[in-house]
Amino acid sequence: MPVGRSNRNGGDRSVSMGGLLAFLVGFGLLLAYWLFSDLTKNFSQWERWAFVGTTSFLSLWGLKQMTEARRPSARRRRLSRKDFPLANGRNESTSAWSISWIGILLVFAGLVLLLTIRLQVPPGIPATLVAIGGCLCLVFGVRRILATVLPRRYGNKPQYRVALPKSGASYLLVMTVLLVGSLLGHSNMLMLVFAMMVGPFVLNGWITFSMLRRTELSRRIPKTVIAGESFTVDIRLKNRKLLLASTVMMVTDQIENELEQLDCQVLFARVPARSSRTDSYRVCLMQRGLYRFGPLHLATRFPLGIVERRLIFPAFDILLIYPRIGQLTDAWRRGRSMAAEVIDQRTPARGAFHDEFHGMREYRPGDNPRSIHWRTSVRRNELTVREYQQNRSQDLMILIDLWKPENPTEADRERIELAVSFAATLAVDHMRNARDARLDVAVAGRELERWEGRSGPAGIDSLLEMLALADSRMNPDVAALSTDAEMRRSSSTRVLLLTTRPLSSDVLDAIRESTDNGDAPPSQGHFEIMPVGLRELAPYFTFDAAGSNAGMKYSDGDGVSAVQSAPER
Repeated sequence: MPVGRSNRNGGDRSVSMGGLLAFLVGFGLLLAYWLFSDLTKNFSQWERWAFVGTTSFLSLWGLKQMTEARRPSARRRRLSRKDFPLANGRNESTSAWSISWIGILLVFAGLVLLLTIRLQVPPGIPATLVAIGGCLCLVFGVRRILATVLPRRYGNKPQYRVALPKSGASYLLVMTVLLVGSLLGHSNMLMLVFAMMVGPFVLNGWITFSMLRRTELSRRIPKTVIAGESFTVDIRLKNRKLLLASTVMMVTDQIENELEQLDCQVLFARVPARSSRTDSYRVCLMQRGLYRFGPLHLATRFPLGIVERRLIFPAFDILLIYPRIGQLTDAWRRGRSMAAEVIDQRTPARGAFHDEFHGMREYRPGDNPRSIHWRTSVRRNELTVREYQQNRSQDLMILIDLWKPENPTEADRERIELAVSFAATLAVDHMRNARDARLDVAVAGRELERWEGRSGPAGIDSLLEMLALADSRMNPDVAALSTDAEMRRSSSTRVLLLTTRPLSSDVLDAIRESTDNGDAPPSQGHFEIMPVGLRELAPYFTFDAAGSNAGMKYSDGDGVSAVQSAPER
């Protein structure tokens, strides 16, 4: 059954194999330098410092690699517009050429170990063990370098991790106590018990490794989602082994943005050989913007549960979350002047929209026979048809001032999101309900962006995409935004400026003076400044609790996102 949990500060208990190897090799070489000084007696002073510095860095880097899984926020970076594949189908992100310094250090350590065999191996240390360690360092180092230099060919391979659950850690602790006791007490019985416990431990590790071999994971997500609406993510596990089935496989999918990280888990009880299974989980993301999906973790502890092997697939997807869409209340629709209502204006031209009855006239060739009013035709003794006039809605211009203070609080961030959601709700309502009217939306935030179009469902996606990626800043150029709006608007255009800054600011006072029509009647189309806040928007705007939050099983504590189980298929 698919399950999920919110994970903000924690991480998994897996250990990087490359990090473990780097730590052991670096620490071992450093220890050998201090214990066996004869190995480096021919080194110069500069070579000694280089050797100590390299081995110390190698051991510290390995320790960092083994512990960084517990601090996932340290690896998180800001998602920007270039991470999202645009409408033309190409991704604007480019990767610069780089090289792996840890790969170079691993190659250096491997060469040092192999060179030690030719010079002098310390007494008590098998030369074969040193040779194996040197070869492993060379292999891992070359692999790291190739994965960095040629990422498309070598960098997309899954990575193995080893983790010890609580039961495995307890089991290993007992084994260590038995081993130390047998060596110190010269007890053959304790050594025999230790040897008997080693067998299941090694067997569990080998079986878990065999279960993960020749497996593939893939994910399918929707293209776009509106914030607050739950959606389904499909996970497909393929077993390409010839005979062995994959049993009790846990898939963990990471979802993260700048503020949160969610871990979504799906359990596959059994996947037979040469077959595949598909399962899914449901998630409800409450923040607009970009979310990164990935990587995919495939883990198993079968059969004893004392060793966990994990395979990390570098499968990443970027999902764009549209702003949350609410509902306009009856108070807004009734025409309150400070709410910038979209009103209809009648025009004398007749059109294709049969919206309102205009009058009667005689029948003309080409008129629709369904428009004939038979009762009037009988009374006048001639064919008479009903004539309609076209309704044309008023043009609307929405300006969004995404201002934030120097040290924004949670209330400031909520005010910014509320401004974007209210603007998106106004725009979508105008696009769907207005007829033959223009809509202009401009945002002053991190960047100055503008969208324009006519009413109709065709441009809703591009508009919501712009609003989803809009970001705030300390001093947005709202003056240039209002000046541009004054130049482009007509006398019948209603302009609404949504601002998150205090109404007493000097910038808004200057805008009021420049527009000089803040007291115009609603029917003439005027420039209105509307502060954004829960108190100010409560009479006009609300979220549909039954629609937007449907499917939300639980909140993660900060009230943003949730993960929900989906029925098995």
